[in-house]
Amino acid sequence: MKTKGFPARNFNLLTDELSHKYDLIFANAVLLHFNKEELDLSLFKVYGALKPEGVFSFSLKEGIGETWLKNKLNAQRFFHYWTEDEIYETLNKVGFKKISIAKSTTDGTKWLCIIARKS
Repeated sequence: MKTKGFPARNFNLLTDELSHKYDLIFANAVLLHFNKEELDLSLFKVYGALKPEGVFSFSLKEGIGETWLKNKLNAQRFFHYWTEDEIYETLNKVGFKKISIAKSTTDGTKWLCIIARKS
């Protein structure tokens, strides 16, 4: 995004402070590596960093449970799976009210693609 002139920045959602206010925060295939507590922490941080009516867009793997996998990157990676109802409940608890969830499947993986607007 920076090469196209957008003021984008990378940050670690678990450890970095979100000291600015944003219109949009995008986390594609990031939060699926967080457990429930880490997701809750992250969502509260994101909500606080969004401007009024700001948007948070992210994706998760659909399912139940969690696992460690070594496929694709040849390194152990943690995955937590989520149901649509769990995500609605979690986002509502944080304060998001305008929530849209689309489902898709890529190479057999079921995805939840979420857009949540700060109320």
